[in-house]
Amino acid sequence: MQAPIFIARQLSTSDSSSFTRVIVRLGIIAVAVSLCVLLLTSALIAGFQREITQKVFHFWGHIHITHVESDRSIDAIPMDKSDIIFESIREIESIEYMDVNQQTVRTNGGVSGMYPFIHYPGILSTKDAFDGVICKGVDEQFDWTFIEEYLVSGHIFSEQTEPYHDQCILSQIQADRLQVGIADNLLLNFIIDGKQIRKRVRVVGIYNTGLEEYDRKFVIVDQRLLQNVLDWEANQVSGYALFVDNVDDIIPLNEYIYLEELPPQLYSESIRNKFPGIFEWLDLQQVNERVLLIIMLIVAFVNLSTVMIILILDRIKMVAILKSLGARTVQIMQVFIYVIGGIVLKGFIIGNGLALVLGLLQHKYQFIKLNQADYYLSYAPVEFDLFKILLINTLAFILIISFMIIPSIIISSVKPVKTLRFN
Repeated sequence: MQAPIFIARQLSTSDSSSFTRVIVRLGIIAVAVSLCVLLLTSALIAGFQREITQKVFHFWGHIHITHVESDRSIDAIPMDKSDIIFESIREIESIEYMDVNQQTVRTNGGVSGMYPFIHYPGILSTKDAFDGVICKGVDEQFDWTFIEEYLVSGHIFSEQTEPYHDQCILSQIQADRLQVGIADNLLLNFIIDGKQIRKRVRVVGIYNTGLEEYDRKFVIVDQRLLQNVLDWEANQVSGYALFVDNVDDIIPLNEYIYLEELPPQLYSESIRNKFPGIFEWLDLQQVNERVLLIIMLIVAFVNLSTVMIILILDRIKMVAILKSLGARTVQIMQVFIYVIGGIVLKGFIIGNGLALVLGLLQHKYQFIKLNQADYYLSYAPVEFDLFKILLINTLAFILIISFMIIPSIIISSVKPVKTLRFN
């Protein structure tokens, strides 16, 4: 066994002064708390990004196909949904593309689903109130499981009726502003070629996704109702929403569809590019995570530096004796770094365990609440990633131990003759 490791073990198990024991325990606690905060923050940010991203993707899809002259999902320009190109797009399973390193790679999947939609602006009105909205016209291909998950009352559209459903699904925000509830009747007002067209609809469901930007705008109606209003054929829609198997493939699949599949008059765009604001805000959370990582590492470094200096001063006589016996400064530094390494390991074990327990409790009981109007979620979600946990633990351990070389330099200033003379 190497001498530094042997001496470090003896130091770790020997009786020290009560003050030194307290400082060592505080060092362990500081490391445990720093790592626990770091892991929980990482898990909360990952969960936060996942939940909001999934909400946006479920509401909009991953890729939109619209007419090139469409104005950001406001103006409805018809396209033929029976066009054979849409069947071709629906059957895309995997494609090859060039990555950033100019290597040819394949996507992890292809198009998992798609549905046609019509977006058109209108005004919801009652006798006493009105509200400007965007009508989202959908058919039976729409993924109704998403809306059902966020329904606070009522239900989705009932069985097919002719010529169209006279039903609508409002958001909670819209229902509150209009002071309406389930089974109440509303008027949908449209302006077509300078003429006002009115359609009576009945509220059958009220949803609340927490995405206030969208909840304020969109009311879900039967696609055939908007086709009737716009005087479109049954095969005409204003766009297609596509879902992909793997979100990492959105960019290459979008480029492939636009360049290889679509005719010149149609345009495909990823939802991240179409509505960049919320995704840029989510990306900023990663900056917060990095800043916190730096702060927590500084806190751990300062605390452990104090512990090491106290350990060295408490064992200053031992340092002098080892030097007088011929031990090199580097070897003595290794002794104390090994001791600090043991403290860090204990802190890491406690910190990981504490983070896991608190994370599981938050996942089950959701005791950390959020203001949904500000954060789009009513509670703080947690998502632990094993690879990221291992990466944080490894990186933090290496950095902390590496920085411990700085306070251990004090050993080089110890003079054996002077130290032993006065001890």
